[in-house]
Amino acid sequence: MTDLEAALVEVTSVLERISIPYMLIGGLAVSSWGEARSTLDVDVTIWTEPEHLDRTVAEISRQLHVVPKDPTAFVRRTRVLPALSSLQIRIDIIFAALAEEKRIVQRARPRQIATRRNGCLG
Repeated sequence: MTDLEAALVEVTSVLERISIPYMLIGGLAVSSWGEARSTLDVDVTIWTEPEHLDRTVAEISRQLHVVPKDPTAFVRRTRVLPALSSLQIRIDIIFAALAEEKRIVQRARPRQIATRRNGCLG
């Protein structure tokens, strides 16, 4: 398993443990469909109801090494939570906000990547 795949397993394990719907996006998602693409990070989009945003950010922050000193304020401003895996791989967790984004995340289907099945835009 590559370091990127290990970072993907790390973040998806956290999201699954706290029951947050997600989908893989970016270079790893494209590569999973057979189009080789170079990437140095893991990008996932998640859906959480707006009233659960603070709690979701806090829970993710307890389980991953997040980069911002005030992660909730950063997410409220940017809709992104940058984190680092235990192997120091960058993970960008994008907080979807639009109804269409919610539907897309809900439609994501599992794909085999590395040794796990992970959500992926399908």
